[in-house]
Parts: sequence; structure tokens; C-alpha cells
Amino acid sequence: MVHALLGSFLAMATKANHKLPLGPSRVLIIGNLLELVEKPHKHIGEAVDIGTTTFKTTINLLSNTIFSVDLIHSTGKAEELKDLVTNIIKLVGTPNLVDFFPVLKMVDPQSIKRRQSKNSKKVLDMFNHLVSQRLKQREDGKVHNDMLDAMLYISNDNKYMDNMIEHLSHDIFVAGTDTTTSTLEWAMTELVRNPDVMSKAKQELEQMISKGNNPIEEADIGKLPYLQAIVKETLRLHPPVPFLLPPKAGKDVDIGGHTISKDAKVLVNMWTICKDPTLWDSSNYTSHVVASKSLQLAETSLFF
Repeated sequence: MVHALLGSFLAMATKANHKLPLGPSRVLIIGNLLELVEKPHKHIGEAVDIGTTTFKTTINLLSNTIFSVDLIHSTGKAEELKDLVTNIIKLVGTPNLVDFFPVLKMVDPQSIKRRQSKNSKKVLDMFNHLVSQRLKQREDGKVHNDMLDAMLYISNDNKYMDNMIEHLSHDIFVAGTDTTTSTLEWAMTELVRNPDVMSKAKQELEQMISKGNNPIEEADIGKLPYLQAIVKETLRLHPPVPFLLPPKAGKDVDIGGHTISKDAKVLVNMWTICKDPTLWDSSNYTSHVVASKSLQLAETSLFF
């Protein structure tokens, strides 16, 4: 199923390469991923590391869009970067005593702030190096016309943009890589455990691909309700971050009979909400996927 989707995208990208961002082509990135997907078929019984493969592809797609470089191949530190991002996400979702007892903020009893600062600094240093390289290239008259160039143009006229590029890149990469990797890993796990769901998903994709020579595009996602249902049910069962980033109340507000005081941080336990027995029954994965698909067909604008 993964191979069919990637092959379809590769064909589309090859036909419309002029629409791809400058820098290393997305065709090359997806082609590399296709090679990794095909490789296990030549070695029956060999495990497929979906997590690392997805992480590398996501990182390279983002780095090509923003920096016009293949970050994984240029640094050769895929595992180190993956561990850094994973640790940052893990610490973000870790219950912190400081959130309950602000007086402990200076003590940092769980060392969460110290560990998070150390991880973030390593990532920021990497992006700072890429920005410095680009500034030197711009001095030599080399222009890339990518997202980084656009941000640098803005920063020339805005003193508040100092170090903003590195921090923005940090947030984009952290939020867009480990979450995608985790979701795809769990989705493939659930599909392997539920072969009937896997079979129906493959049929839906095959029907879409066989309708014509046109490959699957982003606009076709709405025509794949079963695949969407699989993703939504996977997110429900395995939320990438069990605790959402705690929002801070700007004023006193009443929610469901509970008063939230101004400046209070609200800890949202997504894990518990998604498994609340008053909202979800104990039926199996297949039943919830079918139910989710029915809801999508009834309300196409429904978001998970």
C-alpha cells in the first residue's frame, strides 16, 4: 500500500517537476524512500524500520522546502537527530510538578527544563549553522528563492526577527517529524494486527489508482474515506502527545461549570479523552474505523 502511494507521487512529480521547490528534487527524496520500501522484498524476513525511514523522509522534505538541502544526507546524523526530536516531544508530554506547584520553578525538581534546554540547544545550533552558511552564500550572490531566503529578506527590515528563523525552524521540525513518524508507525502496526482493515484500505487505493492514468493527488484525499478513517482511529488510540501543550487562560473563564482563573495553565489529557468509556465503546479497531468512515460520509467537513 505504501509502495503504491509513493509510486503514484513519484509519477506525478516527474510529470510536473517545475512545480517542485528549488533545491534537491522531491522526486529524488521519494525515489530514495521507494528504494527503501522495495528493499525488504528482496530479503524475506528482514524487519522494516518504518519509523526511521519515515523520519528521514519527513526531515528531508522539510529541509528541502526550507533550506534547499538534504539535511539527513548532508549531516549524516539521522539517528542523533531522531533521538533529539523524540526526547523533546517526550519531555513536552511529561507531567511536570512545576505546572502544579509554580514555586518549584527555580528548583526544577525533575530536571525537565535543564534536559529540554540541552536538547533544544543542539537543534538550534544545527539550524544556526545552516543560516550562517546561507548568509555567506548570499554575500557571493547565490540565491535559492526558498523559505529561508524569504525569511532572511523579512529579517533585513525587522529587528525582531533576530534568532527567530532558528526558533521557527526548531518548532516546525520538532512538531512535524516525530508526530508523523509515530502516527505512521502505529497505523502500520494496527494494519498488520487487523488484516481485514489492511485489505479494504488496499482495495480503496487500488480502485482510485486504476480509475485512470492520473496519479493520486492531494485533492483525491477526500475520495479515500476509509484511509482517512484509519488515520483518525490511529490518532485516537495512539495520540502522538498524550498531554497537549498547556494553554494559559488570559482571563477568568467558566467552562462546563468549572472556573478557570486568569494565568492558570490548563493541562489537557488527550490520552484519557480519546479512551473515555462514556464516549467510546470497547469494540475493536475495525469497528471504530468503519464508524469513523460513516461519520465522514455523513459530514465531509468533520475534523478529528
